[in-house]
Amino acid sequence: MSFTAAKVYSELNFSEHLVIGHPYYPSRPAFLLVRRGWIKVKEQIHTHDLGPYSIILIDSNSVYEILDFSPNIKVILIAYDRDFVEQLNFKFNRLKAYSGIRSKFKNSYVADKEEFTSIWKNLENLKYYIESEETNEYLIEVIETFFTALIYQFGNIINRNRRLSKDLMSRSQEIVLDFIKLVSNQYLEEKSVDFYAQKMM
Repeated sequence: MSFTAAKVYSELNFSEHLVIGHPYYPSRPAFLLVRRGWIKVKEQIHTHDLGPYSIILIDSNSVYEILDFSPNIKVILIAYDRDFVEQLNFKFNRLKAYSGIRSKFKNSYVADKEEFTSIWKNLENLKYYIESEETNEYLIEVIETFFTALIYQFGNIINRNRRLSKDLMSRSQEIVLDFIKLVSNQYLEEKSVDFYAQKMM
């Protein structure tokens, strides 16, 4: 049974998905992880210099160009169909999660070594099962589980960074953020300024 909704590439064949030397629209979105060496990626007008432990989302709605990479590079790239991700079951708001992952990883992110190693191992497991030619009754479920875990790993990174950002906020910034959240949750039911003033006290 052949699985085609996602594919994992290494440094040996990543040029099958990433076009080197001229601009292109990727056929599918993908996550690119750099373990060793470096790669220079141009996205629209922005250039990203990715070194060890870097992660970037290659978005199929943008134009990319691979400008250069080191000869000793070690990468892993997972390209996937949007439909495949959309049918997975997550215990969080799907739209919010996608938008968070897209905004965080489109501009690249540098993970710490332990975090990166954990994500890398998960992708190696995904690669094994996606490329498996053995008859496996639960193959799709196993692949979906590893891919879901990958999205949760990225979600954890986003949540941790949000918490760090919140810790760095001034008290006045925190009050503004809390007020905006309150209004966005209550504006259909509550129009009174007194209601919001009481809630913020």
